[in-house]
Amino acid sequence: MKAQFFLASLFFIFSLSANAQEDVLRLKATDFDELNSIIIQESDLWLFTTDPNAFWSNNILVAEDWQNKNTLNFAPFFHLDRPFEGWFQIKLSFDESITSSPVGLNVGNFGQALEIFLDGKLIHKIGSLGEGDEKYQRGIPENLYDVIPLNINPNQEYVLNIHYKYEPVGFPANLFAISESFRFGVAITGPAYEAPASGINISELGVTLFSAGMVATILILLLMLLFQNWNDKLLWLLAVCITGFASLIATSIFTDFGIYLNYPLYVVVQGLSNLSFAFILPTLPLIFSIIFTGQLPQKKGLAWAFFFLCILEFQFLHIAALGFSLLVIGLGTSLMYIVRSRKTVKGAQWYVVIGGIIFLLSAILLFSLFLQKSSWVNPFTFNFLMLVFPLSLIGYVVSRFKEAEREVKLKSQKVIQITEEKRLQALNQKDLLEKEVKLRTAELSQSLENLKSTQAQLIHSEKMASLGELTAGIAHEIQNPLNFVNNFSEVNRELIDELDEEIEKGDLEEIKIIAADIRSNEQKINLHGKRADAIVKGMLEHSRANKGEKAPTDLNALVDEFVRLSYHGLRAKDKDFNADFKLELDPDLPKVNVVASDIGRVILNLVNNAFYAVNEKTKSDSAPEGYEPMIKVSSKYTPLPGGAGGGSIELSVQDNGGGIPEQVRDKIFQPFFTTKPTGSGTGLGLSLSYDIVKAHGGELKVESVEGEKTEFLIQLFA
Repeated sequence: MKAQFFLASLFFIFSLSANAQEDVLRLKATDFDELNSIIIQESDLWLFTTDPNAFWSNNILVAEDWQNKNTLNFAPFFHLDRPFEGWFQIKLSFDESITSSPVGLNVGNFGQALEIFLDGKLIHKIGSLGEGDEKYQRGIPENLYDVIPLNINPNQEYVLNIHYKYEPVGFPANLFAISESFRFGVAITGPAYEAPASGINISELGVTLFSAGMVATILILLLMLLFQNWNDKLLWLLAVCITGFASLIATSIFTDFGIYLNYPLYVVVQGLSNLSFAFILPTLPLIFSIIFTGQLPQKKGLAWAFFFLCILEFQFLHIAALGFSLLVIGLGTSLMYIVRSRKTVKGAQWYVVIGGIIFLLSAILLFSLFLQKSSWVNPFTFNFLMLVFPLSLIGYVVSRFKEAEREVKLKSQKVIQITEEKRLQALNQKDLLEKEVKLRTAELSQSLENLKSTQAQLIHSEKMASLGELTAGIAHEIQNPLNFVNNFSEVNRELIDELDEEIEKGDLEEIKIIAADIRSNEQKINLHGKRADAIVKGMLEHSRANKGEKAPTDLNALVDEFVRLSYHGLRAKDKDFNADFKLELDPDLPKVNVVASDIGRVILNLVNNAFYAVNEKTKSDSAPEGYEPMIKVSSKYTPLPGGAGGGSIELSVQDNGGGIPEQVRDKIFQPFFTTKPTGSGTGLGLSLSYDIVKAHGGELKVESVEGEKTEFLIQLFA
């Protein structure tokens, strides 16, 4: 298995047996492994320099300023997102047990360019370093197992130089190439060396594809469940964890079977494989916590820190000790939940217990076999390890849903039983309840009838009160012209008597003067008679308009008329009434389609309330010195922008009375609510006014400053 195998991050480097005091790696036949090769890239006798000078290709001596390097792992020397070039050198010596048979050199490499020199002689090239007119070219997968024949003599020292050059990959591969470490393999091969098969093993590929299909199916099922249970934290964690397993299997298809197109794609796949651990390790303890305790750990900050540390390690740092520590923490914490819950495990939890134990034991066993380079570490055992835990998790989910279904059925049966008992109780009480309902219904019906009757009486009283005030105002309005008519008629009667006397005297000049006075008085009588006639006609028009039909109405005239009627009516009703009013009417106000009598009633009610407020303030001790009771009634027209026609009309009734207390301001439009003393009002005036304005599609608002003023605003639309 290659480096993507999820335990490879724990691989510890073992040095070959060598004399630490010597600078020559001495090789003998007993050093060959089971593949008949001697791995020398892990020797601590390698030397390294970043000087790209080609001088070293012909220099078989070791320079003093070269760095000692205990392995060909390049992590401390370069980053994959930066260009890198350098030389590696080691001294070799072979005894007679090796040189008696053909010997070769294998330098496995993919993604970089190499030139290999033995005692200053170029013996092999992988890719192209891009020197001179040549273009830089990386090694290809087929170069991984190249064997270079060596002509060597026993016990003679040789200098092996490797010129290495790397150029960064582009986007998006560079996203996965930060601090990524790479090595190339260097081995001495014997005559019976067997290079690993470079072709695709169909059976192994089939097993891997089968595992990928199984995990993908599990992931799809989980996502479907998650879509139906969006707030289920366990399903979220399971989906993330299974995604990690799926990613490991998917990337192994590329890396284990050589199914990659180029080196940048290989870097991406390798990065995704490493990132898979950041999905698996942090989620395992959380999954076990929810399954065995029913909740997430309380210290969520530690869980987030563990998650980000996994990303740093497996994607960027690649520190074996740290990776091993994270693996122990993740798996150990998961195992801790199993141990703590060993006495309470039941039902679906057994799937996780059994699957988790098999997974842990298998991981430990395969890791030990991996360190021993056993043939048991292969795609079959790897895919078994990748499948066992996801299958146990999906088994848990399925079993848990079945348990939940059984619990729902039991609860449903209990609910049905309780419902049946309640139904029997309800049947026993049905007759009593029906009798009680009939009795209460009769009482409520009677109360409703009484309430309707009382309400009708109150509304009638309110209307009669308004009618009385209106009548008083009309009477006062008509009284003035009638007084003029009577006075001028009396004067004319006296002038006629004087005219008779002058006729007897025969004084024609005096007769003409008296006749002129009589004619002038007659004109004044006619003028005031017409004024009284206009008042009566106006009242008749309002009476005819009281059918509830809307008609174009001059609101300015309506305001002027009802303000004066209110003023004169209050003066006729209360001789001590003393207040003044001011009209500020917009001359551009258009006619509005309204029920004139209804809007007139609203204006009359608001003006009456305003006069009442200023009159009460005059009588109170809180009135400031020099206080002048005043109400102001105004109208304003605001056309729509753009000259499209229409607009809003605002009528304002403002007084400088005592204002409305804030605590009752929201209640003044409620029926039967009044701040006037008992017997002074029904509490229906503002409620009816509010309903009338609403029925005309308008708004009735109030603004008040306690102790200073109150303003009622009527907003209508032309």
